[in-house]
Amino acid sequence: MERECTVCGFEESEEIDMTDHIDFGDWEEVTAPTCIEAGMEERACVICGFIESDDIEMIAHGGFGEWTEILAPTCTEAGQEERTCGYCGVYKDYDIIEINGNAHNFNAWGVIRTSTCSDAGLRERICEGCDFSESQDIALDANVHTNGEWELILQPTCKDKGLKARGCVGCAAREEEDVNPDDNMHDWIQSAGTPSTCTVRGSGKRECNVCEKVETSDGQFELDPNNHNWGEYLQTILPNCTESGKKTRDCGWCHETDAVVQEGDESLGGHLPGSLDKVLIETCTEPGSIGRRCTRSNCSYHTNDQSISALGHSLWQRAGHKPRLKHASLPAYKQRHVSEAGVIIQ
Repeated sequence: MERECTVCGFEESEEIDMTDHIDFGDWEEVTAPTCIEAGMEERACVICGFIESDDIEMIAHGGFGEWTEILAPTCTEAGQEERTCGYCGVYKDYDIIEINGNAHNFNAWGVIRTSTCSDAGLRERICEGCDFSESQDIALDANVHTNGEWELILQPTCKDKGLKARGCVGCAAREEEDVNPDDNMHDWIQSAGTPSTCTVRGSGKRECNVCEKVETSDGQFELDPNNHNWGEYLQTILPNCTESGKKTRDCGWCHETDAVVQEGDESLGGHLPGSLDKVLIETCTEPGSIGRRCTRSNCSYHTNDQSISALGHSLWQRAGHKPRLKHASLPAYKQRHVSEAGVIIQ
């Protein structure tokens, strides 16, 4: 500031300290805040025009889009989802997806039972996380059959093929297959030398009646299991009304046994009862029986048409002795005396 002497006109000046800005205008936004950067605002001093600036706080993230699954939940572990801030497009918000007991992590299907033309198959898969398993039927397969055993339809020979067949146990499908000629099926005719037996190899010359093959050998022809030296048949089991009989014979060379079952009138023909007769003798304590004995040989069968009461004991007494029991059915010279208590005494 300045001042002047009123007598001589001398001027004197002195500086006056500046004062603070005391009168600002309104704040004006210069840079808008975002969710990742602070904004800025300014105001000007109405006296000197000085500009004062200040930060504007960042705003919260918002305007999020839809949740997106980034990790699917399983039956044992939680999943995760995310969404992006709609303001900045950078910030991501995350959240947990709860465990889903039905979200199994199955391995590949494994076949438990193969399907056939008549039975559905079965396949199964197992969750690698919790061992839960599920199964599914496999549709019938008309081309998969369950075949039975092969049955020989036409016997092969040494020259011609045979034929075998088998059928599916589940449907009517049937399969046939050729059987190769069998070099062991020759129909040999011995033209010279000695034929083979069940124990001795033959020698000489022979020719097949089917394929006309000729062989010669000095004791090297294969054994003939059907060429035996059979003895006479001997009765080993007698036939009766309910069981067949049997006769057997032995080979004098290899001792193989051949058996013949006897059938006819006396074999399995049923019983042939005769006339009524006493078939069981009654005693003092056991009843007897009247019936008909089977008249067929080697049969002990009989009927019991009528029962005969037991004889019971007959009492008699000697002078000076206690009463005795007399066996009524025996002759006097064979009678045994029995005490009242049932003890036999001579």
